[in-house]
Amino acid sequence: MKFLKIPIDLPNMAKGKPQAICHIRESIAQHITMLITTRFGEVEGNPDFGSLIWDLEFDQLVRISDWETRVKDSIAQVVNQHEKRITDIETTVQLSEIDDTEKTTGITRVKRKANIRIYAYCTATESSFYTELSLYISPLSM
Repeated sequence: MKFLKIPIDLPNMAKGKPQAICHIRESIAQHITMLITTRFGEVEGNPDFGSLIWDLEFDQLVRISDWETRVKDSIAQVVNQHEKRITDIETTVQLSEIDDTEKTTGITRVKRKANIRIYAYCTATESSFYTELSLYISPLSM
């Protein structure tokens, strides 16, 4: 089975031109990335599509361990709900702070980085599935 690769070229698709395709593993990873990087309520008609990350992004009062747990649980729930091609989903979330010094100005900025890993079983291929996503988040990353 073939799947469309993101980003989709809508103008060429409307003209009937061929689109870039990918295999099931990449399609699942793309869909999970969309789930994680979308805010709840952003997809009209599907308010459950998205991730809690964006509701917690500017909340500086949440402890790191609580943030990790809440985001992990949210991601596991939405992936279970919206990605039916995988089962036995295990999610890990690790939040870290990174000091980034600009070479031109010498100014050091602290960024927060969320490392998200998802392990699962792909029913179509009858094999294990793994994807990883890293996001810079919070107002400190500006």
